[in-house]
Amino acid sequence: MNQKKENQNIEWKESWHDDYLKWICGYANAYGGTLFIGKDDTGAVKGISDSTKLLKSIPDKITHTMGIVADVNLLYDGELEYLEIIRICDCSVPLSLCALPQNPVRKPYD
Repeated sequence: MNQKKENQNIEWKESWHDDYLKWICGYANAYGGTLFIGKDDTGAVKGISDSTKLLKSIPDKITHTMGIVADVNLLYDGELEYLEIIRICDCSVPLSLCALPQNPVRKPYD
C-alpha cells in the first residue's frame, strides 16, 4: 500500500505527456512538488517502457521551456521502472511556459 497520497505537491501519472510541463511550472511557481511517471491514480507502480528516452527528453524540455533544472530520477519497484520528477524549491521570479516547437530546426553546429 502506498503511504503517500496525491495532493498539491504530489501527482501520479501513468505515462508522460508534454502537457505535464504545466504541473512542473506550477510547482516552480508555488512551493515545489514531485511528479511521478509510471504510477496510476492509486499510487501503484505500473511502470514505463521508455525510461532511457524520457530521462534525456524530460530534463531537456523543462530547461528549454522554463529555463530551470529539475531532478529526474529513475526508480524501481521490483522489475518495474518509473520516474520521479522533482522541483523542490520555488523560484524567486514567476515562470511562464514557452511553447515547444513542433518540428525544431537543428542548426549545423548543434
